[in-house]
Amino acid sequence: MRALLVSRHPYPMQTTLRRNVAELLSHGVAVDLVCLTPRLTCGARPTGEPRLRLFGLPMRQRRSHAFWYPVHYASFFVWAFLLVSVLALIRRYDVVEVDNTPDFLIFTALVPRWRRMRVVLFAMELMPELTAARLGVGGDALAVRVAVRLERLAAGRADHVITVSNPCRRILVGRGLDPAKVSVVPNSHRVSGLPRPWPASPPFLVIQTTLIPRYGVHVAIQAFAELHQERPDLTLEILGEGEAQ
Repeated sequence: MRALLVSRHPYPMQTTLRRNVAELLSHGVAVDLVCLTPRLTCGARPTGEPRLRLFGLPMRQRRSHAFWYPVHYASFFVWAFLLVSVLALIRRYDVVEVDNTPDFLIFTALVPRWRRMRVVLFAMELMPELTAARLGVGGDALAVRVAVRLERLAAGRADHVITVSNPCRRILVGRGLDPAKVSVVPNSHRVSGLPRPWPASPPFLVIQTTLIPRYGVHVAIQAFAELHQERPDLTLEILGEGEAQ
């Protein structure tokens, strides 16, 4: 079996993308991955992964200003569209999976769709809600309504949609997606094979997240300041990067 994955996320740094690729490889699937990589890559095979080929663009992700998101999305779309079209013309894939964000990346798979390859949309995020949060606007804002329209178009273009939770599934179905067309794959990771834990000294509270205001890391810092008065032995460790760093 052969699969083509398209993701505007960095490999292998993005954990969900890395998990999905590893899962496919563990089942004997040959994977071509179009994504972001530290350096320009055209068909390279990572050490120890003979069934994986990387096609990567070294594009820096910016989380500073809303202006950069459409620029970044459009740049990756053009590059991915050309590459996916060429790959789909010279190879036949059993399935093509396209990860959002953004939803319109599904249109990079026009040639695979034309060649009757199965196309799956992996909705890692709900773009209307994400757009509203990034811009600080309500659901009636033009940008949010455009995002809803693009989400519907993308879901309609896909043969199947995967999302990460039942609440996300209910929202998608509530916006008109056929319930039979959407499945849930929780955004979790296997813990088997991890090293054994050992007691931390002093005790740690650990937060791993993207450091952006809407994820509320500042709330955890404020709460820790109050908790620290009762538990001065605690240490708060925050792992991640982003505009609030």
